[in-house]
Amino acid sequence: LLNSSDENNIKNTYIINNNESGIYIIDSRINNLSNVTSAMNLRYGIYLKSSSENKIINSNPIINTEHGIFLDDSSYNSIIQNTIEYNGYKIGLIGANIFVEGESQYNRIESNSLRDYSLNHTAGIIVNSDNNQILNNEIVTNAEGITIGGNNNKIWYNNFVQNVLQASDFGSNSWDDGTLGNYWSDFDEVSEGCNDVNQNNICDSGRFISGGSNTDNFPSNLRFPFLGS
Repeated sequence: LLNSSDENNIKNTYIINNNESGIYIIDSRINNLSNVTSAMNLRYGIYLKSSSENKIINSNPIINTEHGIFLDDSSYNSIIQNTIEYNGYKIGLIGANIFVEGESQYNRIESNSLRDYSLNHTAGIIVNSDNNQILNNEIVTNAEGITIGGNNNKIWYNNFVQNVLQASDFGSNSWDDGTLGNYWSDFDEVSEGCNDVNQNNICDSGRFISGGSNTDNFPSNLRFPFLGS
């Protein structure tokens, strides 16, 4: 537990089988977490409440009952190159590998491996906040790949692979940078609607995102190189 504690380094640590969260950070800034294994904790792997400018990097793995990393009213944090998988394995519960809630803005979620192996327990990412960046993540074989409930989020260069529901968006968000969007395993062939007449590896038509009126206007028909761990 870090409570009103700034500029700490937590690294090379195993946190396993706790009755609450593995790591709980509240009202704290500029902490660095790296090479942390947080597994089989009852609620969250890493929980941030009203905390900013923290970095969670190179953590492998984060496997817990409810949610892997949970941001609650926490902004300007970086979640980069983590392996976060199989969260929400309690019977009847859909958990999230990363859950962003409340007034959590300007967070960067990049180059994480977000997976489930049962196809019925886990959402890769749930974002119910505004103004976050979700870039170059591997989002693979989850019950839900990503669910967005906020606005003005940027979701670019991610690989959405064989999730039961690849993506849903109930707000107004950007799914491409104006020239390139995301890779979708269910939209990379002509038979799935991806024509590529000029052979630039970008589908000539966009991929509609369920839930509202959002579209990835420039979906790639090639899987992006993964830059994570």
